[in-house]
Amino acid sequence: MRYYGMSGLLMAILIILFTCSVNGQTEQVPGVIHIDALDPGEGKLSIPEAVALVSRAKMGVAIISPHDISEVSFGIPPLRNLLKVSEDQESIRTFGTDQYLAAVRASDVSTPDVVAIAAAEAIPAYYWDGSIWNRPFIRNMHKHILVIGLTEPEDYDSIPSVSAGYSALFGAAHLVNVWPVVLLLSGVILVIYSRFLSRNGQPRSITPGVVLVLVGTVFTVNDYPFYHPYDAYHGDPGSGPYQAVIDYANDRDAMTFWAHPEVYHHESLPLPWPASIVTDSVYFETLPYTDDLLYTDGYTGFAIFEEGTHVIGIPGGIWDQTLIEYCAGVRKKPVWAIGEVDFEAGHAAQGINTSQTVFWVAERSQEGVLNALRDGAMYARRGVGNSVTIHDFRVSGSEREKVAHSGGQLTLTESPTITVDLDTGIRKGLTLHVIRSGKIIQSTQVTGETTVTVEDQVLGGEGTVFYRFVLSAGDWPVVVGNPIFVNIRMDALQRSQLNVEVSG
Repeated sequence: MRYYGMSGLLMAILIILFTCSVNGQTEQVPGVIHIDALDPGEGKLSIPEAVALVSRAKMGVAIISPHDISEVSFGIPPLRNLLKVSEDQESIRTFGTDQYLAAVRASDVSTPDVVAIAAAEAIPAYYWDGSIWNRPFIRNMHKHILVIGLTEPEDYDSIPSVSAGYSALFGAAHLVNVWPVVLLLSGVILVIYSRFLSRNGQPRSITPGVVLVLVGTVFTVNDYPFYHPYDAYHGDPGSGPYQAVIDYANDRDAMTFWAHPEVYHHESLPLPWPASIVTDSVYFETLPYTDDLLYTDGYTGFAIFEEGTHVIGIPGGIWDQTLIEYCAGVRKKPVWAIGEVDFEAGHAAQGINTSQTVFWVAERSQEGVLNALRDGAMYARRGVGNSVTIHDFRVSGSEREKVAHSGGQLTLTESPTITVDLDTGIRKGLTLHVIRSGKIIQSTQVTGETTVTVEDQVLGGEGTVFYRFVLSAGDWPVVVGNPIFVNIRMDALQRSQLNVEVSG
């Protein structure tokens, strides 16, 4: 390992300028992801107010993400869709999708120092648990996915959920669900047949047929469209609804990020009359959903700050497991880490920059930010880490043109060199950890303007590995970089020579 302090400042600057010109990353822009702003009603945070807060905090990106739909329903069997009580909280749907997108566009124009981007916090599923008469639970209502990059109003309106429905092709397996139609048609046939007999001198009542028509009609309306893969009444649906949202976004070239995956949420809310006749309160509970990152595929990333560091983001944790699967070809996409704030009205004003995502962008625009988000050209920071600047994170070979930056990929026929150029500002006592494929390979105390270089001796085999870094204050991670993937290909002679050098 080589370590450069202030004496290497000039060299670091030259390296940064060179890598920026090669990589096209000309600017770092700190931003805020996940601001719950929408209706400027009493006690609410409007979109222009939210963007103005980001501007005052000296940041350049505001990703607005209110709920797409926030409806809870309880239906009385067997007509759960017709005989139901619903509570619909503020959401993009209640506000109006066209109005929402127009408000974000207007704020983007009126606050030119902030790139404002529309997004949505999706609630793919929830389910009822327990007894409706005693301690009813609504589970997974706070299990969310951020959908970023949708552009059309109809795309927001059709995000799959238990409340909005799931689009799917009707197949033979669903024929059993059309029994109400069979009942309705049977009733129609019976009425026609009864009328036919009556006209031919054999009086026959049409009442049985009318009853079948009425019952069939009611259940047909209740059960339409006859395909209900997930609902709120048959227990935990698993990862299926969330995978449906991920696939939906991918089909529209949008991105998905698991929001606050390590949060435990529990609260009880009193019910108004007349629902209070049945029970006084309903309980909301959502357990951490870290394993869902392993059970789903194709999503863009997850929020490591504030709530993704204890299980997912630790070296060798779930994030590293997904990256190892990507290196092995098991996953279609790499998984990126972001910082989110989940900021809404009532939070302290300074809380809007508690967690930040810093983008390396070729241009300060919506397209520039979305490209950086899609490509992993960013890092997350929080708390004392907000004063830290990562000038560059790269992996290179001995030839100058063989270099990859955050989120990039590289093929080498030699051992790689990992470099982190950073400035800790006034903070002291920070430790930089360099991680290869889930294992820490170097930890270094860093202060001020610093370049840390690790020459990783790879001793054998072909395959893809990844490198990432974590900057910590004690045991508390404060800056996290996104991985760089390196496909290392060495022939037998190269490996033999390297083994000799290492043993010597």
